[in-house]
Amino acid sequence: MTEKASETILISVPKLDLPGGVANFYRMLAPHFGSRVTFLQKPQGESIPAKLFYTLVAQFRLIFLLLFHRDIRTVLLNPSLGPTAVRRDMVFASIVTKIFHRDLAVFWHGWDVKYEKTVEKELLPSFEKNFFRAQKMFVLSSAFRKKLQGWGYRGKIVLATTCFEDELLKKIDRHPSVPGEVSSLFLARVEKTKGIFIVLDTIALLQRRCPEIRWKLCIAGDGEIEKEAEEYAKTLNLKDIRFVGYVRGDEKIREFSSADLFFFPSYGEGMPCALLEAMGAGLPVVTRNVGGIPDFFERGKMGFSTDSLRPEDFADAIEAMAKERNGGDWYSEYNRNYAEAHFTASGVAAWLLKELSSGAASEKQED
Repeated sequence: MTEKASETILISVPKLDLPGGVANFYRMLAPHFGSRVTFLQKPQGESIPAKLFYTLVAQFRLIFLLLFHRDIRTVLLNPSLGPTAVRRDMVFASIVTKIFHRDLAVFWHGWDVKYEKTVEKELLPSFEKNFFRAQKMFVLSSAFRKKLQGWGYRGKIVLATTCFEDELLKKIDRHPSVPGEVSSLFLARVEKTKGIFIVLDTIALLQRRCPEIRWKLCIAGDGEIEKEAEEYAKTLNLKDIRFVGYVRGDEKIREFSSADLFFFPSYGEGMPCALLEAMGAGLPVVTRNVGGIPDFFERGKMGFSTDSLRPEDFADAIEAMAKERNGGDWYSEYNRNYAEAHFTASGVAAWLLKELSSGAASEKQED
């Protein structure tokens, strides 16, 4: 099948002005798509009745668009592997493929490993009948690709990425590292599963172990346990710690510019945008081998990664990095160059459009 210039790609997304990973991802890509992409934006209800209502509204809008816009040949769904999104988007997939016979692609963002068992025990036949009609799927981790293949999907599965805004590279104005100081930045939701308590315990260890170095920490983010994390930091008698809440725009740029390293020991991820932004800012990264991170992360060159959840292991790694720099600058030109080559919004948008073209959408699974 040959791509035609008049063909339109319909992308189903949450409302783009909402917080959250999927909305933020497409908010960054949207300026680079041009006229070839139309968004089906879905409001998010808080209560169960509101969620059902908005889902029905989105289904009717999808039917309307496919019925009256014959130029829409490919539809991209963007679920996470979780109970709400899977059940909702199975209906969307059925409408696209069974009623209107359009090409379907599915981009899996979040991935709940525990929910895999529910799919296997209760939903796999329905999952296959609807999602497996997609010509192509996108995943953020090779582990997710293996799981889909294990379930029997034979279409093409593409290893994808998230991104950061191109302007970040222009706006970052890195402050030179201060001899005798190491400033760590944690930028994420303040939740246990993002590793907040590992971060606090690690910095507490370093402050006790190496008092000759001033270990500074910035916690940038909000969440349900933000106050609990602040109280825990007090019990650890942590010094030089700042809780700055959710940051965006110039405030986020300032935090990236003044940090020495990015500390992100998350329990589980897809492909975290903040980590890619940190690399674009030239920061070395200390993280864990979760989600899509091990598919590209080069330990040693990009920083440190591990399977461990022990603060002692992170403290050892950061201490070793500090000794290696011996008071010198922490700036990582390698990370900045790698991020610029692979993770800018303009580059990812061009790549995704190519993958979603009619010819690409109909490709078969590669061996």
